[in-house]
Amino acid sequence: MKATEDAMREFMAALSGCRTADELVRSLPSAIASLGKFDEAALAILPEGRGETFEAHCLSGKTCWSGPMPLVGSAVQAAVEKGAPLSEAGIGKYSNYFDVRKLAESSLESYAIFPLACEGKIFATLNLASSSEYTFTQEKIQQLAPACDYLAKLLYALMRSETARQHSTSAEIAHLLPHIFFSLDSDFRLFSVDGAPDALLGYSAAELAGMRISNIVHSDDYVRLDAVLRQLAGGSTVKDIDFTFIAKDSSHTRLELRGWRSNTRTYCLLLKPESGSSGGDGAGQGPGLAELVSDAVYTMDAFGVVRSWSKGAQKLFGYSEAEILGTEARRLFPNESTRELDEMIRKLKEGKGIVTSKTERIGKGGMQVNAYSSARALINDDGKITGYLEVLRDLGAEVELGEKERELREQAHRNKDLVGDLAQKDKFISDVSHELRTPLTNIHGYASLLKDGEAGALSKQQQEFMEIIYSETNRLSKLISDVLDLSKMESNKFALKLGLFDPRELEGLCSCESMAREKGLYVNWEFAQDVGEVYGDPAKLAQVLINLIANAIKFTSKGGVTVHVKNVSRTYAQFDVVDTGVGISQDEISKLFKRFSQLSAGVDRKGGTGLGLAITKELVRLHGGKVWATSEPGKGSTFSFSMRRSPPARKKKEK
Repeated sequence: MKATEDAMREFMAALSGCRTADELVRSLPSAIASLGKFDEAALAILPEGRGETFEAHCLSGKTCWSGPMPLVGSAVQAAVEKGAPLSEAGIGKYSNYFDVRKLAESSLESYAIFPLACEGKIFATLNLASSSEYTFTQEKIQQLAPACDYLAKLLYALMRSETARQHSTSAEIAHLLPHIFFSLDSDFRLFSVDGAPDALLGYSAAELAGMRISNIVHSDDYVRLDAVLRQLAGGSTVKDIDFTFIAKDSSHTRLELRGWRSNTRTYCLLLKPESGSSGGDGAGQGPGLAELVSDAVYTMDAFGVVRSWSKGAQKLFGYSEAEILGTEARRLFPNESTRELDEMIRKLKEGKGIVTSKTERIGKGGMQVNAYSSARALINDDGKITGYLEVLRDLGAEVELGEKERELREQAHRNKDLVGDLAQKDKFISDVSHELRTPLTNIHGYASLLKDGEAGALSKQQQEFMEIIYSETNRLSKLISDVLDLSKMESNKFALKLGLFDPRELEGLCSCESMAREKGLYVNWEFAQDVGEVYGDPAKLAQVLINLIANAIKFTSKGGVTVHVKNVSRTYAQFDVVDTGVGISQDEISKLFKRFSQLSAGVDRKGGTGLGLAITKELVRLHGGKVWATSEPGKGSTFSFSMRRSPPARKKKEK
């Protein structure tokens, strides 16, 4: 597995620095050697139009494919017509193809011919042969196919750029041919990322490593991506499939995916679509590639004077072509004394190939420009440097995003401190509450004994005092329990026993009949005919209803309380606690459900903790519902809350 991966990297590395098609052909023998041992290797350049011969360039071996050769009757023609790799084992001297007969006469036993296609047409083939009958297995064909795809892209770009001559800006851009090569693990996460991910998607190899491929593919392409990943997992090879990828700066770019399976690993190669590799050739074939890319592209001569300026450069820097052509490129740098330009040119003169860096530049009106720079020297046919090409990708959004990320990290740090503070607060409340409970329980217990005359008879005044002590300690004990419950609810440490149950079961538990009877009031329950089961904790919902009904009774002097239960949607049922009491003003409705909130309704408030409605709100929230109130002074009040009719749907796991 590792050998396959390393071989592909070595093959691409051997060819990536080639500046001309001739140089690529000279580099091919050593590059092909990294893919395996072959006794014959040749590159066949096909004729334009209906030519009858092809030109075979022998790369290594016995020269069975060499020089001008007839196309008709050859295995090369068969591979071209098939449009896919053609291979054969156990070849003989009586083959239908004359070039295969030549292989057999040279004691070669097998061959494979790979069509090289770009822009929808096959323009060449890579021909390989071996003295072993078992060299070109199906697995070997799959391993070689993506290397041939990469070769096709690069060779075609160089052949087109030579047509426009080496100093052509479009040719230089086409020559760069950025790509991403990576493996996929069983969860379809990228690892062993190589190539130029920064140039294509703005990510570094380290940033992409471990990321799911679905995270960088647009959601509109998920269905096709799923189908392709299934094909790859099944051992199939896929190619020429375009997807919309999401770059680091959230922009979208279309890339071709070529993938294959080797043993237990899946390998993928991302390239720009073929329409982008043609470039402009300067000979009336349409706009130059510099005008088709969104990045800023410009050239300067050997003296640093700007000679070409793309639309992308105009957009990034703000200078029009008329304003910048013929002026020194130094004006684009922070100050004219900077050594950045001189350092870049020095490295290019030393033959560094492509010089890349993150940089800050100056646009029109002193505008700051943050960009990623890729620069290379422009070389003529004599090998002399005639100027320099620079491509700049705008990093303004990335810088802004970085600032936002820094702010988010700081906020996360503050939140972490806040969480710690809240945890300390919860612990403090819990500790203090438990510490208070012990003496309070004792005080309450002894007060009860004294009140009941267990320590001797009390005078009337002493009896009144003990009643007050007993009542207030009971109130404090309830307050401590409420504070502890509320703290647990807000920190999601409050346990609910959720399940489906009939809400009619609550009628007998929550009617508060004795409390209502003391005031001569009624408590009625009305269930809509279609009401079925609800989803919740019956004990906690009973607590909610007791709170609401008891409050309604406190504020009602005649009439009573009615509890209505009905379905309001497929998902929710609704409980309404309606009273005929004094009502609540709009100003006081806003105080409801807040801690320690007491209404000034002229009713005796003795014994209340001010936490009942706050706890009610939290209990309903934990059930996934909402609580609210409507009222009008003198016309009673309605307290309502919603409750699920069934368990919530489980969230689907991410692919």
